[in-house]
Amino acid sequence: MQKKFKIINSLLLFFIFCLVSNLVLGANDKLVNLQFTRVVEQALQNDYDLKIAEQDIKISKAQHNEIRAELWPKLYLRAYSDYTSDLTTDQAEVVVIGDQVFGDESKFQTATTLKLNYLIFDSGLWNDKQNFYEKEILKQKLNKQIIAQQLKIQILELYKNIWLNFEALSTQKKLLVYKQESADFYQRLYKAGKISKLKVADAKIDLKNSTLETMYLKEKLKDQLQELAIYTGENYHTSQILVQGFTDISADSTKLLNRPDIPLEITQRVDYKKMETEIAKKRLELEMLQKGNKLKINLEGEYLYYAADYTSLRRAWANFLPKTWVIRMTATYPLFQGFAESAQAEKIKMETKKWQLKKEKLFWETKLFYQTLVNKIAQNKKTLQHNQKKYLELSKKAYMLARLKKYKLIEKVNLWEQKMGIEQMLLEQKKLIIKTQADLLKYFLFLEG
Repeated sequence: MQKKFKIINSLLLFFIFCLVSNLVLGANDKLVNLQFTRVVEQALQNDYDLKIAEQDIKISKAQHNEIRAELWPKLYLRAYSDYTSDLTTDQAEVVVIGDQVFGDESKFQTATTLKLNYLIFDSGLWNDKQNFYEKEILKQKLNKQIIAQQLKIQILELYKNIWLNFEALSTQKKLLVYKQESADFYQRLYKAGKISKLKVADAKIDLKNSTLETMYLKEKLKDQLQELAIYTGENYHTSQILVQGFTDISADSTKLLNRPDIPLEITQRVDYKKMETEIAKKRLELEMLQKGNKLKINLEGEYLYYAADYTSLRRAWANFLPKTWVIRMTATYPLFQGFAESAQAEKIKMETKKWQLKKEKLFWETKLFYQTLVNKIAQNKKTLQHNQKKYLELSKKAYMLARLKKYKLIEKVNLWEQKMGIEQMLLEQKKLIIKTQADLLKYFLFLEG
């Protein structure tokens, strides 16, 4: 009986072990690796501003096609039928007043006119329009790139804060273990009558503060992940994520960590290219204004079918025959338009100057950002070197304390305090590296072309 009980007990333990193992494996399967490139891809796919920008590009292309259509001849077909009743019983004469003709008899009449209009010469206005809308398409494409760039920078800032908070939370959990052990250790010493109750109270307060800090960091990370979910459409949980680093930083940025000499290439910035495009559009707009008030030559043609009958519209249609055809060439040259052209030209010149000033402002902003970043990298480099030396000293001290603890020459709490100092030092190192990498990546995002 005891043997059967042992077998059943063993099988039950094996079943529980398998169940726990499956649960652990299942929990591991749910672990989400946050990757910056993947998060950015999801945000770009879900962003409505980018979808709207794509529609703006299509609208600009449609406007460009509309301008191209001006080169084709225009054909118009006009048809009408009417009945004129002479109230003077055919005693009136044909009278013309202005462009109105008054007939002398009652009759049915019908006519159809086919008209042709073709632009022969416009002083180069069409070419300027063509170039203008090509620049407009380019501007809308650059605008889409700017929206994507700004979104990437927003995601970068959010991802950096998530990464910083994730590392801080991981470190805080380790510190919490040490502080819990310290509090328990002091409690045992107090019960043994070796220390006062004040020391135990201090340890418990420190533990409570550390617990509250851990809870605060969890809530903060939860809020940040919820904000990230708005961009990506994913669901994140603080206990099921693992934040990866910026794996997509280029080789140049790695060099910059050791040598802060970033090349300033302002012309690569998308917003700089957009400003240059705006200036080019304004110059074309001024040329279009000037050429719009110059000579235009059009070729026109008309082919007229006409018929009339005194008794029936049907008979009029039965006698429907060609009547006349006309070919004419018209030349138009505006002489005076009330100084509207000069006022419009002045407005365009002022707008061009505004875009030039914006371009200069962008240059100085980029230069300032560059200089600030270089100084920050240099300072971070010195801080990292200083902290590395300090970390080595703390590690040596921890090793010595571990040996002393082995021979019971010191208390455990001294070793734990030293280890907590090392953890805090490592966290500061990680924070500096994360912030430096984020600044570098932000700079390269600014220079995306």
